[in-house]
Amino acid sequence: MNKSELESMLTPLKKDLEERINFRGILQSIINKHFPLINDCMNKGISLSLIHSIIFPKNDVSYSHLRNLFYRAKNKLSKNPNHIFNNQEEERKEELQANNETQNNSVNVFSFLAKKEETPIHDNRSDPKAVDERVKQLLMRKKQKEALNENK
Repeated sequence: MNKSELESMLTPLKKDLEERINFRGILQSIINKHFPLINDCMNKGISLSLIHSIIFPKNDVSYSHLRNLFYRAKNKLSKNPNHIFNNQEEERKEELQANNETQNNSVNVFSFLAKKEETPIHDNRSDPKAVDERVKQLLMRKKQKEALNENK
C-alpha cells in the first residue's frame, strides 16, 4: 500500500480531526469513532507513527498522545466487545427500539398474567394421571411457544 492510498483511506479521520480539533476532549471520541479504520491500517502493516504523520502533518498532537488515545480506544473495545465505535451505532439502536416496539405490540400483557395464574407453582404428585396431565401441559406450552415464534 503506497502513501497516496493510505492518505485516501484516512481522509474521513483527517477531515473529522480538522473540523473538531479545537473542541476540548473531542479527540478521544474521534479516535474511538475511527478506531476500526486505524486498526485495519495497522493490521495491514502500517505503523502508528506513519498514520500519525499523515493525520497530523503539522505535528499538532504528539505521537505519544496519539498512542495513548489509541491504547484507550483499544481497551474500551476489549472491555466491551459488543460496543461499536462507528456511525452504525445509532442506526442499530433505532432498529432495536423498532424491534422491541413490534414485539411489545404483538403480545398482550394480560394474556401473560392469565397464563401465570393458570400454571401451578409446584406439582409433586407422582401418580400416572398427574404425570399424564403434566406431559400434556408441557406439550401445550411448547406448541404455544412455537406458535408465538412463527408469528414473529
